[in-house]
Amino acid sequence: MKKILLFGMMSMMLLSVSCSTDYIKGTDIEDNEDSRAVFTIFAHYVKGLRDQTPEVFIPYISKSYYDNNGTDDPSDDVDYNKIIEILSSDQFHSLKNMDLVYFIKDLKLDRKAGTAKLLYYFEVRFKRESKLQSEEKDYFVKSDGMTNHKISDTNEMAFVREEDEWKVIKGL
Repeated sequence: MKKILLFGMMSMMLLSVSCSTDYIKGTDIEDNEDSRAVFTIFAHYVKGLRDQTPEVFIPYISKSYYDNNGTDDPSDDVDYNKIIEILSSDQFHSLKNMDLVYFIKDLKLDRKAGTAKLLYYFEVRFKRESKLQSEEKDYFVKSDGMTNHKISDTNEMAFVREEDEWKVIKGL
């Protein structure tokens, strides 16, 4: 009887270990091929912003990309062509000392529907050429002609599976 009970307990332990879900370290997000693909795209996005090399993540943007920016005003809507225009603009490339910090909050992945939503907090700091006239006074600290900017928010990036590849469809 003891052997049967011991065998039963060992079987249950093996089943619970073999059926356990693996999670990405430090998160409650399931570790699988799809979640890793989404995180890889997000990593390309972060690298492209930091280095101001959008060509690193443009291939991961869906041609069906569309974002209404959370408003009913169609004038601020962004589609694929507008994203490419923004990323190619002199204004984007005029940003200096770009620094980006982010914290992944959650990833909701629906493998059957081929959709995913990545929720994250970000903080971006950068410098931009100042539009203000420099004063001619002799200060101890000289202005570099740049102004400091900081933007922080929580954002949701949406993904869709297109022909066995994950693409960003909203939220850049």
